[in-house]
Amino acid sequence: MVLAAFVSASGQPIFTKITTGDIVNDVGNYTTCAWGDFNNDGYLDLFVSSWNNTTNVFYRNNGNGTFTKITSGDPVADRTYHTGSAWADFDNDGNLDLLVVDGGGVPSPGKISLYRNNGDSTFTRMTNSTPPIEKVYFVGGSWADYDNDGWLDFFVTQNIDYSTGRSNLLYHNNGDGTFTKITSGQIVTDLGVGFGCSWGDYDNDGLLDLLVVNRTPTAMNFLYHNLGKGAFERVTTGPIASHIGYSGAAAWGDFNNDGMPDLLVRQVGGGSVMLYENQFPRAHWLKVSLHGVRSNSLGIGSRLVAELNGHRIVRDLYPANTFASQAPSYVHFGLGEFTEVERLSIHWPSGTQQVLLHLAADQHIEVTEGEAETRRLVGR
Repeated sequence: MVLAAFVSASGQPIFTKITTGDIVNDVGNYTTCAWGDFNNDGYLDLFVSSWNNTTNVFYRNNGNGTFTKITSGDPVADRTYHTGSAWADFDNDGNLDLLVVDGGGVPSPGKISLYRNNGDSTFTRMTNSTPPIEKVYFVGGSWADYDNDGWLDFFVTQNIDYSTGRSNLLYHNNGDGTFTKITSGQIVTDLGVGFGCSWGDYDNDGLLDLLVVNRTPTAMNFLYHNLGKGAFERVTTGPIASHIGYSGAAAWGDFNNDGMPDLLVRQVGGGSVMLYENQFPRAHWLKVSLHGVRSNSLGIGSRLVAELNGHRIVRDLYPANTFASQAPSYVHFGLGEFTEVERLSIHWPSGTQQVLLHLAADQHIEVTEGEAETRRLVGR
């Protein structure tokens, strides 16, 4: 692995390659990595998923430019073919929990592993609550509160059968430490060879939609429009839904700062990188970047709740929350027809609670932990 530190000399950004420590000298066959402040000390720690029937690696940030490798505990004990990992506080106790998906190795199937953060720098693997251990072959896993109820749900892709395809899995968070497996609807019945999956509100209606990419030369990618109340409809027209390719990963991001999420899809096996500019009819939006003071500098792990005209939109900031790609390090709110967020609540990882009132739509702002004033990055 390679780690570089950002420094500035005479106003010019440069990187210095880090050459000492386990974090840059460990050798292995790794798939994905996820940054998250699991012990809430204000410094981002790193979890790395390992392939080829080896254990995962986990590094605690010491806060002085060095890391300590964690060598005991459930998240680093499993030896299998891990394909993805994602941090999220699924039980809303203020501590980041960890989802790890296992692609399996022939002939052994994979599984979903959910590790609950005990709040004392240890984790316990959840074994007596849903999701159960699924005997299938997984690749990507991604968290999202798709119904805005304040509890994070998750989606997992399957990839084993290239001839007939497999359906993907969606789990709804019950709010009591358990999940309900969704068994009806196109989002869990469509057959494909799913790899990457990425949530994004492409039409700015306040509901997160989902893109699933298929790693086969004959299957289209799946774009699911969130209809609300737990229902999804697959979009079958347009360049995203009709593209046939050998896709592996995807991520939403507003590359031209017009407030409408655009899409990047990466093909595998020497294929192309495709960028789709969002030309959906314009709707209002608000983007929020965070600057932590007591919390980590990017505010990763924060929860933001926007309230407008009786509506409530919940978003959590977890950039590393998809297979083989990175989401933006800001929170995007689709506001539909509303021109103002009446109240924005920010719950920082440090425990700081911050409230901002009457924020105009169609701007990108930066909020510093504990400060009432915001800084406008883009917009009016």
